[in-house]
Amino acid sequence: MNTTTTTTNDTPTPHRIESLATLRTEALVGRLLEGGLGSAELLSIELGRRLHLYDVLFESGPVTAADFATAAGIAPHYAREWLEQQSVAGILDVVWPGAVETREYLLPGAHVPVLVDPDSRFNQIGLSGFDETLAEIAEAYRSEGGVGFGRSGTAPRRRIAGANRPGFVARVRSRVDALRRLPRMR
Repeated sequence: MNTTTTTTNDTPTPHRIESLATLRTEALVGRLLEGGLGSAELLSIELGRRLHLYDVLFESGPVTAADFATAAGIAPHYAREWLEQQSVAGILDVVWPGAVETREYLLPGAHVPVLVDPDSRFNQIGLSGFDETLAEIAEAYRSEGGVGFGRSGTAPRRRIAGANRPGFVARVRSRVDALRRLPRMR
């Protein structure tokens, strides 16, 4: 019977330590880059929520940037920038990829439950908000003070309500359906 045994030297070397440090550095850079892109998307989604831009897209169907700006009541160049960003992020579809003036954008039907229907179990638009008291929170970190929940205004409550609403509505609907299936008593 012939057996061979291979041993490896797991002793840390300066080169191995440097390689591991580089891998961890690159992993953190990747995480921060992804987080930054996600934050930018959430800011853009929050603008869409605050300005009711998704509702306008839902009601309009395929629309040019100029028509969208008019319907939404926003500046045309900001409308075009927002629509382009949302398209690049995969949130909107470009249905007529012509020149900038004739290009048409559409909110895909699959995204309506997430961005427009507040009762959908998929709705996540409420999570896009940002706390208006971030400067006060930063100061509290420095001074060991605090920021009361009431000082945050409605944003945190709106985000919590937005996150909880779909589950609540689904639970109420299922209970109403269960009640409807009960035999009627005379």
